[in-house]
Order: sequence, then C-alpha cells, then structure tokens
Amino acid sequence: MLTTFLIYGVIFQERHTLKQYAGAALVFLGTLLVLSNGAFSIKLGDALIVLAIFIFPFGNFFAKRVLEQISLYQVLFFRYVFSVPFLLVVSFCFEDTAGVAMALQWYWWLFAAYIIFIMLLSKVFWYAGLRRLPVSKAISIFAVYPAFSLLFAVLFLHEWPTVYQFLGFILSLVGVYRLIGASVSAEQKDLV
Repeated sequence: MLTTFLIYGVIFQERHTLKQYAGAALVFLGTLLVLSNGAFSIKLGDALIVLAIFIFPFGNFFAKRVLEQISLYQVLFFRYVFSVPFLLVVSFCFEDTAGVAMALQWYWWLFAAYIIFIMLLSKVFWYAGLRRLPVSKAISIFAVYPAFSLLFAVLFLHEWPTVYQFLGFILSLVGVYRLIGASVSAEQKDLV
C-alpha cells in the first residue's frame, strides 16, 4: 500500500491529499503491529516479500488500463490461462506433490470453497472495484485485510489478539476511515 502511494504519486503523477497519506500511514502502521505482534525481525523470505510489493503497483496500473478495454471476466480468464500452468510447473519442480491426490479426496470441499471464494469471487470484486476506484485507494482499502484476519481468528478460531494486534486493528480501521473520508470529501469538492 505504501509503495502504491509512493509509486503512483511519483511515477504516475496521481495526486493525493495529506489526509490520504495520513490514512495510508495509519493502515501501514496498524498492519505492521498486527503482523509483527511486537517482535520485529527480518528473514530472507520477509525481504523477498518486501521486494515483491514493489511489483504490485505496476501490475494494478496495467490491470486498470486493461479493464478499460475488456471485461473483468476476460481479464480473469487470461490471468488463469497463463498463471495456472506456470504455477503448476513451479510447484511440481519445487514441492513434494505425493499427498495432493489424497488431500483432494479428503478435503475436496475446502478446495472447492477456495476456488469459488478466493480464486473467483474475490478477484471479481477486486477487478470491479479497481475499475471504479483509483488504484491507490483500492490498495489501501485492501491492505486492511490483516486486521480482518485477526477479527476472523477471534470469531472462528477463538484466538484472542495481543495488545499489539488489537492496537494494529484499531489503527488500520481508523486509517481506512481517513482514506475513504478524505477521498469522499475531495470528490464532493470536485462536484461543487
């Protein structure tokens, strides 16, 4: 999210208000608190993920451009036609796939739910929102997912948050509220 604001502000010349930057910073800090849980250490995997986040703003920029030309269902079709075979080859090369058939047999309902809710519906909603919102605002709203993951962990798994995680949850929600409120007030000023 922070990289989206920086890249879109500098490279793509998207204008942001101070309230939007403040909201993005609150969401970022809240996410850090939820994920770090008070302990901060960086491993190689963490560094690779941090490097990967610089790719997302460019991918979303091009996805938004493509959505102006074709439907979101066509985008999803092409996304999965090219990515699924590639990811299957990578997984067969680097992972032990011996138990996959047994896992599919026992947990077929979990795979079906994942395909429907994560691979299909979440992407349909994401691209529909991306078509209507500025990318930096969409990314900022999406970035609150660690806070909601924490909420679902409490509701469904009965795992109670630590003080750091609870504070991160509150900061993330306040940040999203600031982002949405700043964007709505800016849009209202444009209409007047």
